[in-house]
Amino acid sequence: KKFGKSEQGAIWLSADRCSAYDFYQYFVRMPDADVIKMMRMLTFMDLSEIASYEEMMSQKDSLPNTAQKRLAEEMTRLIHGEEGLEAALRVTRSAAPGADTALDVETLRALSQEIQGAALPFQEVVGQKFVDIVVSMGLLSSKSEAVRLIQNHGAYLNNEKVEDPGLRVAESALIGGEFLLFAAGKKKK
Repeated sequence: KKFGKSEQGAIWLSADRCSAYDFYQYFVRMPDADVIKMMRMLTFMDLSEIASYEEMMSQKDSLPNTAQKRLAEEMTRLIHGEEGLEAALRVTRSAAPGADTALDVETLRALSQEIQGAALPFQEVVGQKFVDIVVSMGLLSSKSEAVRLIQNHGAYLNNEKVEDPGLRVAESALIGGEFLLFAAGKKKK
């Protein structure tokens, strides 16, 4: 498949085109088959450390994505600096479905700088159905897709699982009176 500037999922070195968070997530989602090769080609990691990750990945009881996270940290630090890595890790922790990280106005302001968002008028959110909102903001393409996502336990509002397809967003759900974090699965926010 073509990989270029017109292909969705392409990463950029410029923070203007690809946030530190998206850059980090690209490497976290790298397939196991590619991660060791990328470590060797793209990083300045010691070869013995890379070999230890390769050995670890061959074990049945290895923790998933450990090597990917190490690669993502190394690459993000290299391209976006220590500050960019810290921002990517902070957003990753905050945006994780079911995360224990408290969502507050400051955290969500930082998230809005790192992940794509949508601004909707108050009346198009408060009192409206969750499924209508996620479609109107473009997170999902149809109401039926939103209902299926809820039924499959993949819909989140402010990191809490949405279990009712008829859920209406209450004003009390607004964090700081202005923010909501919608998620469709683990990756789409």
